[in-house]
Amino acid sequence: MKQHIRALVALTAALALLACTRPITLDRAELDRAGAAVALDACCDAPQKVPQAVVRMAESCALPLTTSLSRLRLRHGYLLGKAGAQAHVLALAQPLDVFATTVKARAAGQLSLGYFSHMSVYVGDAAALRKSGLWDDPAVTPWHARLMQGPMVIEARAPAIKLVGRMRMFDADALAVLRPTGLSAARKKAALRDVFKTIGTPFDPHFDARTSDKVFCSELPARVLPELNLPVRTVYGRPSYIPDEAVAHSLQGKIPLRFSLFVVADQDGWKAQPPSEAAARILEYWPKPATN
Repeated sequence: MKQHIRALVALTAALALLACTRPITLDRAELDRAGAAVALDACCDAPQKVPQAVVRMAESCALPLTTSLSRLRLRHGYLLGKAGAQAHVLALAQPLDVFATTVKARAAGQLSLGYFSHMSVYVGDAAALRKSGLWDDPAVTPWHARLMQGPMVIEARAPAIKLVGRMRMFDADALAVLRPTGLSAARKKAALRDVFKTIGTPFDPHFDARTSDKVFCSELPARVLPELNLPVRTVYGRPSYIPDEAVAHSLQGKIPLRFSLFVVADQDGWKAQPPSEAAARILEYWPKPATN
C-alpha cells in the first residue's frame, strides 16, 4: 500500500513539475540586438519555478521519483539514430570534456528547469586511456572490458554514478562539448583518475551540493575539477549547480570551460549549430524578468 501511495505522490509531483517547466517563444531579433553574451546574464535568475508545496511533495519520495523519471523513456533521443553526428562529436572529444545534453526523450528531461538537463564527463576509450598513462591505474583497470567496447562517459544518474557508452551518451536531442582549459598534463591525469574513482557513488536526488557522500549530474564535473568554478545557485534553500547556468558561463567566457561544439538533432537530421543558437535555446527557458 505504501508503495502505491508513494507512486501516486510521485506521479502527482511530476505532473505539477511539468506545468512549471515549459519554455517560452523567444524573440530572436531582440536577442540579436541585445547580444547573446549580455542576454545570458538573465539565465537562471529565478530558478525556483516550482511552488514550494510541489517541491515538498517531490522531496517526500525524491529517490524513487528521480529513479522512475530517469528510466521512463518517451522515445529515443534523436542523436541515437544520427551516426554522422556521433562521429562528429567523437572526432573532437577529448578525455575530461564535459558533455551537456538535452534529454527530452526521457521524462526527467521533460521536467528539467532548463534546456540542458544533464551533464557527464567524457573519458574516451581504451586507446585514450593508454595515451593518458592511466590504463593500468587501479582506478581504471576494473573497467578495461567496457573501455575496449568504445568511447565512454561517466555520469551521475539515479541510482548511482556509472560508466556508460554510446547508447546512453547519445540518448539526447542536443549535445554541447565543454572543454576545461588551463590544466597541466599532470592535473588532467589526476582529475581523470578521480572521475573513475567516483563510479558507484550514490546519486543525490535532492541536488544538494553540500552532501559529500552523494553526487548529482552537474555536480560531478564540479567535484572532480573544482578549478572550473562552476556557478553555484541557491535553489530551495540548498546550493546547487544548474546545467544551463554552467553552459551560459562557458558561452560568456566567465569560467575556464571552453564552449567547443553544439550539435542538435530532430527526426529528420542533425546540424552543428553556432554558440548563439545554444544561447537562444537556454534563454527560452529563462526569460528576462518583466520590469515595472
